[in-house]
Amino acid sequence: MRNDEPGISLTLEGTSWDNRRELGFFKSFFLTIQDVLFWPNEFFKHVKVSSSLTSPFLFALVTTLIASVFLTIKDAYVVGIQEPIPLIVTFLLSGVQGVIVLFLSSGVWHLFVMIFGGQAGFRGTFTVFAYGNANSMITAIPLTGMLIARQLDAQISVLVILVIAMIGAWIWAFMILIAGFRHVHQMSLRRATLAYFIPVFLVFAAWIPLFFRLANPENHMYKSQQQGEHIERSTP
Repeated sequence: MRNDEPGISLTLEGTSWDNRRELGFFKSFFLTIQDVLFWPNEFFKHVKVSSSLTSPFLFALVTTLIASVFLTIKDAYVVGIQEPIPLIVTFLLSGVQGVIVLFLSSGVWHLFVMIFGGQAGFRGTFTVFAYGNANSMITAIPLTGMLIARQLDAQISVLVILVIAMIGAWIWAFMILIAGFRHVHQMSLRRATLAYFIPVFLVFAAWIPLFFRLANPENHMYKSQQQGEHIERSTP
């Protein structure tokens, strides 16, 4: 039975993706993309966490491969890869990387979801990230367009629009995941927000010293030379 709210393609038996046998693969896929991107709160209210990860993983795999297509196009224009075999390898490696990141992200964020009282276990967190991966396609489009436009010396206004679009896609991505944590794990909005942002802040805090170190390679080399000279002087 369909939900009566306009634009929501959810069913009382679960999401459109859950009913892909009845709706068909492609129709259920695009309806699920629509629901995740435009009505994440309503979507995750209808998500059913099952004992099997096959269904959400399949959805995440398809979205990852679609995003990999855009990244492969980026490499073709920006890096200048024209041969088919390197492009195929790039496509496959991007897909593998996306799957690895999916599992790693689910594992890391699940630790914080548990700390803040998540109720649905690892399967719930994985399901949130798997369906939230729908946003990866939207993020890949402006990123690819920005790099290609830069390579083609596009006008600065075009680059600005693409940068804004990419930032907007990233912001919407974490809003989708917070909505997923909230409804799938039955958490308050405050707890779901903290469970998402604390790992993000920790990652940034860990990268800041490394960033400054990489940004000043000459200073690092100078210190290494000083240490080497000190060792040589102290050696009898």
